[in-house]
Amino acid sequence: RKVAKAMHYEELIKFLPTEIDGYTAKEPDGGTVEMQGISYSNADITFKNEAGERIKVSLLDYNAALSMYIMATAMWTSGLKIDTKDELAQSYNISDDISGWETFKKKSGKASIVIGISNRFMLSIDADNQKNCDNVKSIAKSMDLDKLASL
Repeated sequence: RKVAKAMHYEELIKFLPTEIDGYTAKEPDGGTVEMQGISYSNADITFKNEAGERIKVSLLDYNAALSMYIMATAMWTSGLKIDTKDELAQSYNISDDISGWETFKKKSGKASIVIGISNRFMLSIDADNQKNCDNVKSIAKSMDLDKLASL
């Protein structure tokens, strides 16, 4: 790894989306934790529309907490797919360094993705009242994930 510590949350916030069509952004938030050779940071932002539906985008940097990252992402590479009357959940792949897990709750319309980026960053996007995971995937693709992957 190029840096032993996680990126400070104020830098991480700069990678979050600042706008989503039809939604108003709240103030982004975050934090950095450091202890005995382990550090991680998080940054998040929530968007709401006029109907009160929300989209939350969270970005975590596990640079100095690799064991936490590995435990969180172990299932994604297994090819597991779950399809029931209530839920569709499966692996999701963008590139060699960027992959994750998507979940769609069929009855509530809650869509979410969690994406691991270069064994360091973890991006999660949750949205209310969706028809599938397409919108949350589109939000992820609008972010500069390749730049994060290169860090």
